[in-house]
Amino acid sequence: MHLKSSALGRKSYFSPEGKIALMVLKSYTNFSRCHLL
Repeated sequence: MHLKSSALGRKSYFSPEGKIALMVLKSYTNFSRCHLL
């Protein structure tokens, strides 16, 4: 699955794939993004 980042708005710290990985990781660990950084 290939996701394209939007050219509009500020540049995201995470790639689209990275965001999906974070969502999966959060669902398994119940941690917020702040705790993972």
